[in-house]
Amino acid sequence: MCGVGFIYCVDQVLQRRYYQSLFDALSPRGPDGTNFSKLNGEMHLCASVLHMRGPKVIFQPLHLCGGLVLCFNGEIYSGLPNLENGCSDTMVLGEVLERALTSLTDKDSRAEAVRRVISTLVGPFSFLLWDGVYEALYFGKDGQGRRSLLWSTDGEGLFVVASNSLRVEEEQELHYQEIPPSGLYVFSRSGISHSDSSVTTSAPPVNPPPGWRIELHPWAAGRASSSPPPRRPALPLSAPPIFTPEELGLAVGGLLAALSAAVSVRVQDITTPSTEISTSPPQCSHYSSNLSTPSLAILFSGGLDCMVLAVLAHQHAHPSLSFDLINVDFSDDQRSPDRLSALEGLDELRRVCPGRQFNLLCVNSCYQEVASGERFQRTRTLVLPLKTHLDFNIAFVLGEGARGVGRVATAAADNDDDDEKVPLDDRPWRSAARVFLSGLGADEVFGGYGRHRSVFMRGGWEALEMELAEDLGRLWWRNLGRDDRVIAAHGREARWPYLDEAVLAYAAALPLHALCDFRHPPGVGDKRILRLLAMKLGLMEAAKRVKRAMHFGSRVAKCSDAVHGGKATADTLFQAISPPE
Repeated sequence: MCGVGFIYCVDQVLQRRYYQSLFDALSPRGPDGTNFSKLNGEMHLCASVLHMRGPKVIFQPLHLCGGLVLCFNGEIYSGLPNLENGCSDTMVLGEVLERALTSLTDKDSRAEAVRRVISTLVGPFSFLLWDGVYEALYFGKDGQGRRSLLWSTDGEGLFVVASNSLRVEEEQELHYQEIPPSGLYVFSRSGISHSDSSVTTSAPPVNPPPGWRIELHPWAAGRASSSPPPRRPALPLSAPPIFTPEELGLAVGGLLAALSAAVSVRVQDITTPSTEISTSPPQCSHYSSNLSTPSLAILFSGGLDCMVLAVLAHQHAHPSLSFDLINVDFSDDQRSPDRLSALEGLDELRRVCPGRQFNLLCVNSCYQEVASGERFQRTRTLVLPLKTHLDFNIAFVLGEGARGVGRVATAAADNDDDDEKVPLDDRPWRSAARVFLSGLGADEVFGGYGRHRSVFMRGGWEALEMELAEDLGRLWWRNLGRDDRVIAAHGREARWPYLDEAVLAYAAALPLHALCDFRHPPGVGDKRILRLLAMKLGLMEAAKRVKRAMHFGSRVAKCSDAVHGGKATADTLFQAISPPE
């Protein structure tokens, strides 16, 4: 994974400030190296590298033949020839793009060739490709928008595309927007011919500098990089269950196969990092960390989603890989709901996954400390272009988890006073993991939010179908970009198995009532198929656990309300913002 950025700036005085700001924004995302490539006097590419695949670090921007310069951020799991385990997907993609553009001599055909190549990729990514022959920048992200990519312009002499928003002192803050995952965008000189009818010149409202234009080449429907497929037509409210127990069992087995494969490709080839994570605290005597031993991190509340991921990761990861289960607690007594359920989840994982080294990393945070001074400003910049109270709260939880600094509890025991779990063998610890598994997407795909039940009760299956489709369709601007920026700022890569292309396609092919059925009570009907899958894996306790939002379970919302005054609920904050146009 990497941080990528492009700047066009005609003001020579401001150039250095913006380039330095871009360097500062991207460097934490890739502690293995950050470099600039000067394209001409007005344009620069920048990329930072977090080495994840291949025998050696492939520094970026990557200069290819024919005046091409590539910056790639993400993971490619399939869709390219000769893509094998252990090889650099950036190098393979660069070679494919070289071959695709070698014999093409006009701008339209070159853009279409890039679109065809990118459309075949399976995995989360964003990219920038500079075509020096025709002075054109191709850029975009996968159809689900699983990697952050923002753009901004002053409409005059400045245009920015980058993984993060930039902080430039003494300059007016630019208005950043998440780039829609609609297709391939082309930033090029004005006066281009348009022989291809697939080109859309009315890209989202970003005014390019004078003499330049932005085009959109939409992803082809049904290709790997296109949006998730639509679900089957919904049932009427009174429709009885169609699945027999045997049929439901087959559906669970199919989901298990798809989700197991999604987890497998995301935990393979996790090796010892070539360098220490630069944003972690310095190694010292009171912090323990097995930096020489590969590790995998899971954002962990002990809930259904992360417990299923932990067991599937155990089944596919190398036996020597240790798991850091990272749990964040903002409460005064470190007994938040998520902490207590995490301790219970640790015990259940040890029973179901014998032989695996689990480190329950208890991150005990103080809201006043996180939300003050430079730490607040950094979080504010990472959250942009989102600006709600809810986004800040979630970002604080994710940021504290991604820091990976706390105390590890290798066991849990019952508290004689109230029969609740308490940590044992408590010692300082910091995670060296570079891969962070997250359960994001499970609620949107399988119907896990309380409001899904409310929608069903009011409007039945059709209303629920529409609500789930809207949830999944807005993940790219509501959640994914924010989460990617906050986690990557600590030199980690977030991976979301529930948003794997094959998992989404399989879920979309099932009747809705197989995924969730709110005629059953909480803890049964919500995420119904995932609960049955958990039971199949032996997670009998996790299968019954009721959904709890991250900002409530960690107690960050309570602390935030106490500090800022008043009470802002998730529903009111969610309704207060609108998607980008």
